[in-house]
Amino acid sequence: GAHIYAFRTAARIPHPNVFATPETIANAVSAEHARALYLFNGAHRAHHNFVENYAVVLSAMLVSGPAYPRLAAAAGAAWVFGRVLYSLGYT
Repeated sequence: GAHIYAFRTAARIPHPNVFATPETIANAVSAEHARALYLFNGAHRAHHNFVENYAVVLSAMLVSGPAYPRLAAAAGAAWVFGRVLYSLGYT
Protein backbone atom coordinates (compact mmCIF):
# COMPACT_ATOMS: atom_id res chain seq x y z
CA GLY A 1 0.00 0.00 0.00
CA ALA A 2 1.08 3.38 1.16
CA HIS A 3 4.75 2.57 1.66
CA ILE A 4 5.11 1.83 -2.07
CA TYR A 5 4.39 5.50 -2.81
CA ALA A 6 7.29 6.51 -0.57
CA PHE A 7 9.58 4.20 -2.56
CA ARG A 8 8.11 5.50 -5.85
CA THR A 9 8.72 9.11 -4.78
CA ALA A 10 12.31 8.42 -3.72
CA ALA A 11 13.00 6.57 -6.97
CA ARG A 12 11.26 9.24 -9.08
CA ILE A 13 9.38 6.62 -11.11
CA PRO A 14 6.38 8.24 -12.80
CA HIS A 15 3.02 6.54 -13.25
CA PRO A 16 2.07 4.34 -15.13
CA ASN A 17 5.52 2.69 -15.00
CA VAL A 18 5.32 -0.37 -12.78
CA PHE A 19 9.04 -1.09 -12.38
CA ALA A 20 12.38 0.56 -12.99
CA THR A 21 13.98 -1.10 -15.99
CA PRO A 22 17.55 -2.41 -15.82
CA GLU A 23 18.53 0.40 -18.20
CA THR A 24 17.00 2.99 -15.87
CA ILE A 25 18.96 1.59 -12.94
CA ALA A 26 22.19 1.43 -14.97
CA ASN A 27 21.75 5.07 -16.06
CA ALA A 28 20.84 6.42 -12.61
CA VAL A 29 22.23 9.85 -11.83
CA SER A 30 23.86 8.67 -8.60
CA ALA A 31 24.46 5.59 -6.49
CA GLU A 32 21.72 6.74 -4.11
CA HIS A 33 19.23 7.03 -6.96
CA ALA A 34 20.20 3.57 -8.25
CA ARG A 35 19.61 2.16 -4.77
CA ALA A 36 16.22 3.92 -4.57
CA LEU A 37 15.25 2.39 -7.93
CA TYR A 38 16.33 -1.06 -6.75
CA LEU A 39 14.40 -0.70 -3.48
CA PHE A 40 11.31 0.48 -5.37
CA ASN A 41 11.43 -2.63 -7.54
CA GLY A 42 11.69 -4.82 -4.45
CA ALA A 43 8.79 -3.10 -2.70
CA HIS A 44 6.64 -3.36 -5.80
CA ARG A 45 7.42 -7.06 -6.27
CA ALA A 46 6.56 -7.73 -2.61
CA HIS A 47 3.26 -5.86 -3.04
CA HIS A 48 2.36 -7.78 -6.20
CA ASN A 49 3.19 -11.08 -4.48
CA PHE A 50 0.83 -10.13 -1.64
CA VAL A 51 -1.99 -9.24 -4.05
CA GLU A 52 -1.52 -12.51 -5.98
CA ASN A 53 -1.80 -14.63 -2.82
CA TYR A 54 -4.39 -12.66 -0.85
CA ALA A 55 -7.47 -14.07 -2.59
CA VAL A 56 -6.34 -17.67 -2.10
CA VAL A 57 -5.52 -17.17 1.58
CA LEU A 58 -8.73 -15.29 2.26
CA SER A 59 -10.77 -17.97 0.49
CA ALA A 60 -9.09 -20.73 2.49
CA MET A 61 -9.79 -18.88 5.74
CA LEU A 62 -13.44 -18.33 4.78
CA VAL A 63 -13.90 -22.01 3.92
CA SER A 64 -12.09 -23.40 6.95
CA GLY A 65 -13.20 -20.72 9.42
CA PRO A 66 -16.70 -22.03 10.20
CA ALA A 67 -15.39 -25.51 11.04
CA TYR A 68 -12.08 -24.50 12.63
CA PRO A 69 -12.30 -20.84 13.64
CA ARG A 70 -9.31 -20.74 15.97
CA LEU A 71 -7.07 -22.63 13.59
CA ALA A 72 -8.15 -20.42 10.68
CA ALA A 73 -7.54 -17.28 12.73
CA ALA A 74 -4.13 -18.51 13.89
CA ALA A 75 -3.14 -19.48 10.34
CA GLY A 76 -4.32 -16.09 9.07
CA ALA A 77 -2.35 -14.26 11.74
CA ALA A 78 0.74 -16.32 10.95
CA TRP A 79 0.32 -15.52 7.26
CA VAL A 80 0.03 -11.79 7.97
CA PHE A 81 3.13 -11.90 10.20
CA GLY A 82 4.98 -13.79 7.47
CA ARG A 83 3.92 -11.24 4.85
CA VAL A 84 5.29 -8.41 6.98
CA LEU A 85 8.61 -10.22 7.36
CA TYR A 86 8.69 -11.01 3.64
CA SER A 87 7.98 -7.40 2.71
CA LEU A 88 10.61 -6.05 5.07
CA GLY A 89 13.15 -8.57 3.82
CA TYR A 90 12.38 -7.89 0.16
CA THR A 91 12.77 -4.14 0.54
